[in-house]
Amino acid sequence: MVEEYAGLRVQGRAVGDGGGVRTVAGWCRPEQGWVKVNTDAAIFEGGEAGLGVLVRDAEGGILSVGARRVLGWWTPEVAEAKALCFGLEVVLNGGWGQVVIESDAKVVVDAAVAGSFARTPFGLEYGTFVL
Repeated sequence: MVEEYAGLRVQGRAVGDGGGVRTVAGWCRPEQGWVKVNTDAAIFEGGEAGLGVLVRDAEGGILSVGARRVLGWWTPEVAEAKALCFGLEVVLNGGWGQVVIESDAKVVVDAAVAGSFARTPFGLEYGTFVL
């Protein structure tokens, strides 16, 4: 699986409502030939989390949508990292190689783009995923 991720060209951008994260009004299209993957996570009582993925092309067309409800007593960063990994799995399955990732978890996006994902606490908890 690690070898599959090595071929991806990844850019990242974190969006949110402040708190050190840039606020972006509306959705911005990726460059032609790229896809944008929006990911998000939610943590519920009882040790459950929801992971969501939306993949769109440069015209804004929806290429893929995914959602998972999983068990896991995770920190928000771990849940967001798992959502990002889920998004990259969807991208690999779709055969798209140039990817812009967008999430409201700046620390997760920054680590993924910098290639230091596996050396972070949430990357270590995820296991063998390396970006």
